[in-house]
Amino acid sequence: MNAWRKRLISERPLLAKIAQGSRWLGKDKFPSEELWADEVEKWLQYVEDRSQFDRFLSRLSDLPAKRDETLAEIKAAYFIEKCAGYPIKNWEPPGNNGTVGEFSFVFESKETFCEVKSPGWERA
Repeated sequence: MNAWRKRLISERPLLAKIAQGSRWLGKDKFPSEELWADEVEKWLQYVEDRSQFDRFLSRLSDLPAKRDETLAEIKAAYFIEKCAGYPIKNWEPPGNNGTVGEFSFVFESKETFCEVKSPGWERA
């Protein structure tokens, strides 16, 4: 990993925390630029502020595909709550047939179950 990417990570405390001992470090170009690193740090701070960071940590420190999957979940929750204005009601809500979702939120007086599916950042 080059010095620029090391600095990019080390200057962001939560990003540095997920990078420490991670299985993804050096396997891809994540984070690829300063703007991306800032966005990821913002999402990580969001889950930290909601006492959810530790629950995500092992998946965020895993291989790139698992890290990206987990970031997609966090990004979706961030968007629903911070951008769309619908507070997250539950994290890991129970679903049908023993499934577990990423989160639920209230929309038009109904609790909405959310399960996030997405490709990795390289495919964007």
